[in-house]
Amino acid sequence: MDRQLAAIAKNAKEKILVSESEYGNRELIDVRVYYLDDNDELHPTKKGIAMSKDTFPEFAEMIEQVKQQLLSEEDPFTDKDPSIKAKARVRDTLADMGR
Repeated sequence: MDRQLAAIAKNAKEKILVSESEYGNRELIDVRVYYLDDNDELHPTKKGIAMSKDTFPEFAEMIEQVKQQLLSEEDPFTDKDPSIKAKARVRDTLADMGR
């Protein structure tokens, strides 16, 4: 019952996919990095997380909280700290995605 729900490019050779699947009698949501092989076929990596469908709303709320924190930070380009600039890139990417 694997069903892809969303995907974004991580880089030229990797994608982050969100999918719905079933393991035993449990319904799962899987957020996982996939890589493209030489034949342009996607394969899953160990990098990711699977959670019960019931847990997903809490996970989504946590991501929303992180997004709000990143969007509310002051302009990081006045600061020399590279980690703050990285956060700004995330903030700007999220804003560009309309989220």
